[in-house]
Amino acid sequence: MEPQPGNKEPAVPARATVGKRRNAMRVLKDQNEEMVVVYELVGFDDTEAPILVFEWGRTSTRLFNYPSNWRDLKDGALLALRNPH
Repeated sequence: MEPQPGNKEPAVPARATVGKRRNAMRVLKDQNEEMVVVYELVGFDDTEAPILVFEWGRTSTRLFNYPSNWRDLKDGALLALRNPH
């Protein structure tokens, strides 16, 4: 990163992160009218398989095997994936 003209502060180099990125996200409500956030979590180095995450209230579920067309599923079908009994 180059310092800007007139800026006496040294440039801070970009730092590498080991975090993950959200690839796609949907927000919907379940049968109890509770908001559920569903998103696909993808690693930055692409060596890890993506994970589908459901978050609601103080609870979350992670699915390692899920349909590739999850974005196209109707709300009820998508919500059914979070409790695969």
